[in-house]
Amino acid sequence: MYNPTPSQIAASLDAISSARLSSYTNFFRPATQEELYGIYCWNEVLSSNFMRLTGLVEVALRNRLHLVMSRYAKANFPTRVTGSADSNDWYSVLPLGSKSLDKVKDITHDKSWNHATRSRVHTPKAIPVSPNTVVSSMTLGFWAPLMDLSLPWDTLMPQIIPNHKYASNAAHWKNQQHVGRIYARLETLRSLRNRVAHFEPLWKLSDILEEKKQAKGIVLSVEHPAPTTEAEVFQRLNMLYQRATQMLYWISSERAQDQQRAEFHQKTLFLMSAEGLDCFRRCHAHDSVRLSSLTKSWGMKLIMKDRKPIQIEHEKKVIGYFYPTP
Repeated sequence: MYNPTPSQIAASLDAISSARLSSYTNFFRPATQEELYGIYCWNEVLSSNFMRLTGLVEVALRNRLHLVMSRYAKANFPTRVTGSADSNDWYSVLPLGSKSLDKVKDITHDKSWNHATRSRVHTPKAIPVSPNTVVSSMTLGFWAPLMDLSLPWDTLMPQIIPNHKYASNAAHWKNQQHVGRIYARLETLRSLRNRVAHFEPLWKLSDILEEKKQAKGIVLSVEHPAPTTEAEVFQRLNMLYQRATQMLYWISSERAQDQQRAEFHQKTLFLMSAEGLDCFRRCHAHDSVRLSSLTKSWGMKLIMKDRKPIQIEHEKKVIGYFYPTP
């Protein structure tokens, strides 16, 4: 079931707060309180699906970067790293920026405050933290700044994103601007993840700039202005979803295929359409359909014609769902 209208609609909207709902009211112009509640629930479900997708990308990315950086560090600093060729403390020998290094030390060191120097002091933990634990503790925002390091990206990038169009073209990655585009893509994913993690309206998108790394003295052009219509909202959501799924594919075609086969993928495509939003706007629940009726041609025709999400039951048990393709 999607979002049945609550028994006390006014109380539910009050719990969400008028301040939080004002942007929904001003943009979507709901005719009733029920419509407003439905649109809010639409954003909730859509946000949770985007959170799942960015999570898939984050896990695949950090595992791949950990592997590639470990191998690079072991080959170039064999006596300075601790661990195996596939998993070591590469972050202790590569020239990380101060913010990135602090994030690592937050995991590998104990913290104290030096009152004399008025500064934070890091002391290595008595029991070293394993590289796998350190890496799994880093958030999505940790990884993009690695692209700023002076490393041989012409050999590293093809290992990090082996399914990229130019993965086999080492010369392509010698151009730091091309590496910067990967940086920008990761920053887009970080921004998306933070937006849904902080329960901000996913549909309320600001201007989307061209996919290049921000640099001092360079003004990036607006690639997609902030949406002013529902159609533009759907277009931008689909574009961002495609960029996230593409990033996953670049890292791991197998995980991308898993994601494409998952139910939440088809559901997300439906949500990013006028039909998906209207389902919530009308507070429409899944219609229940018996599996036996789908074996009849007339039953299947009616379902396809209505283009509504349905809940399929067999012997009084839910066995699956159907979502029409946008």
